[in-house]
Amino acid sequence: MVLYEGVAHRGVVLFFVISDLTLIDPMYQFSLNYFTNLFKNIISNTITEDERIKDLINGITKTIYRIICRGLFNKHK
Repeated sequence: MVLYEGVAHRGVVLFFVISDLTLIDPMYQFSLNYFTNLFKNIISNTITEDERIKDLINGITKTIYRIICRGLFNKHK
């Protein structure tokens, strides 16, 4: 489904960015399973059909950002 290619691309980019956080501190480890479950929850909670792709990309980005920021140590914020 080419329609959702942008959503998949954003997910891949976000996953590899948060995977590289282990270079800052080894405590920042997020499994693919954890990320996949977040991704699925965001997709299932996106209700609107109008501009669904845009909503998915924005929702995924904002949710991952909030979750990661919440888990950062103060010295890394």
